[in-house]
Amino acid sequence: MTVATWMNLRRNNPTWGQILWLLGWSLGCTVVDGLARGWLALAWADPTAALVVSAQRQGILVVDSQAAIEDWTSGRSLWVDVRSRAEYERGHIPWAISVPWQDPGAVERVLAMTDSPERRITVYCRGPSCDEAWWAAQALRHAGVRHVQWFVGGWEAWTNDDVQAQLRNHGRLE
Repeated sequence: MTVATWMNLRRNNPTWGQILWLLGWSLGCTVVDGLARGWLALAWADPTAALVVSAQRQGILVVDSQAAIEDWTSGRSLWVDVRSRAEYERGHIPWAISVPWQDPGAVERVLAMTDSPERRITVYCRGPSCDEAWWAAQALRHAGVRHVQWFVGGWEAWTNDDVQAQLRNHGRLE
């Protein structure tokens, strides 16, 4: 686990800095202290965590496997697979549309498929190490989509045996 502070506690308040460092050491987590330097260290230690924090600060809902299953079974979202067409054809989340994020006009294609800026859009790619869905979520949010979700686990999490078992329990898979 990585903990990031917004200011340099060791310089501004040495006692709190020492407490945080000891807490991090005793729990076995990394404490990243300071704003710019801290975010750089966080991105180096765990790039996905830095992207998640960035997405949340911009109003993008970051969903885990459980929330993704609930959303998918409800049918409330337009699901967008931003991987390459070849990856999509090898396997994808049922009912997800393929919009490879590297293709020109990807944002416009997704917007053309929605009936309202109020429609929730869930984007995903390969898994936590893939940042294409993060870029897609950012672009859609900046294009005016109010309800953008990023399924961080992506295809890797979706194909996990536990997720597949939960989907069978929901009666959504044979």
